[in-house]
Amino acid sequence: MGSHNQNMSTCINLAAAISDNRRHAQQAYEQALAAGAKTGALKSEADALIKALETAHQAQRLAEATLDAVVQLVENTNAARSVDATTSELLSNAGGYSTQEANRIIMRAKRRLAHPKLHDAWARNEISNFGLNKSITTVEDLKEHLPETEYAKLYNEVADLAQAKLDNKTFNQEINTLANQYWAKVDNQPTAEEKLHPKRGLYFKRIAGGWRINATVTTPVGETIRNALGDLARKARIQQSQTKQPPTPIQARLADAFAQLSANYVRTHLVDPRKLHPLNNLAEDADSEQIRLAIVRNYDGRYDCGRDQRFATAQLRALVLARDGGCLFPHCTAIATTCEIGHVKPWKFGGRTDLGNLVALCPHHHWIFDQTGAQPQHRYTVVSDGKNPPRILPPPGMAVFGSQSPVQLSPGKQSRSSQAPESRPPPK
Repeated sequence: MGSHNQNMSTCINLAAAISDNRRHAQQAYEQALAAGAKTGALKSEADALIKALETAHQAQRLAEATLDAVVQLVENTNAARSVDATTSELLSNAGGYSTQEANRIIMRAKRRLAHPKLHDAWARNEISNFGLNKSITTVEDLKEHLPETEYAKLYNEVADLAQAKLDNKTFNQEINTLANQYWAKVDNQPTAEEKLHPKRGLYFKRIAGGWRINATVTTPVGETIRNALGDLARKARIQQSQTKQPPTPIQARLADAFAQLSANYVRTHLVDPRKLHPLNNLAEDADSEQIRLAIVRNYDGRYDCGRDQRFATAQLRALVLARDGGCLFPHCTAIATTCEIGHVKPWKFGGRTDLGNLVALCPHHHWIFDQTGAQPQHRYTVVSDGKNPPRILPPPGMAVFGSQSPVQLSPGKQSRSSQAPESRPPPK
């Protein structure tokens, strides 16, 4: 695996260096143009910088394509799982990217690699970034609506058009015309909403002091959300008027309404662990460490299910998450609300659905934990002395990825809610 990681690190560093060079060349070029406009004496320097910029652009494209190939190699060989990591974790480790940046790199690579002919032409600098993305969107939108022969014909025509060296505006017009010709051949054409539905999504991005949330939804869903938020925002404005408070902007009231709806769901559907034994007698200002210790030391088993059911009840889930604070796997930063509840002794081997046999794990580490459960020599173990929160130890001789040795989780693990969780669904 070392060679995979080394190759990835080399490609990432190459891409980063070329990106920096290209940015500096662009800045120098713009400065030269500005000076040339004033003096008329820097045309030759500007022409040289244009050439340098073109060279840097081609090199960056090659580096990005190479990085795509490395990502594909890691995915196809399961190299990441051999060190109990995800591809994004390897990318972050090798290139210094954040989890979000690494995930974006992987998503772009997978999308491009799904279309080898377009990807190869793009890697040879025969297709622009805009041309590649527009081409992929066009063929993917039509794929499920065309017979295989018609789709192959469309694909080739799109690839030829993308390599025709048209400017972006002309290319956009030409490919839209081509797409419309094929849409005209489709019986029972999907509506705009049906085309949009597969692209629906809710996106969270960390910004200084908070989050930026963007959503793509169909018209009925959007109207439902808008009406619900609008009604709450209107009521907030009436209340402000009645209490003679200064009015807040509509955008702020809509954001408050969104938060109110989310909080209402939490209060209605999620169990508050503080209302459960053994936390119901704790002081209101008890911190996360006191909560964890109270669960470990004072729980009397009243919510345990034994062998009656496999999945944890809402009460058990609430206590497990409050005790573990997030994914129990060493160095994982997945917060509690994104975690699944896993069995220490697997259910299929007689494990019980009791608090003492349950741990919080993110989907990725839940999969790893379950896959090694039947092999003692490869098994991850959970240890607890009954007085302190549990911790996970790797198999003998295997270091946890990202550390030389396993470490006990810090008491303040719940504070990780300030970090952006990575979405890591288990392989099927």
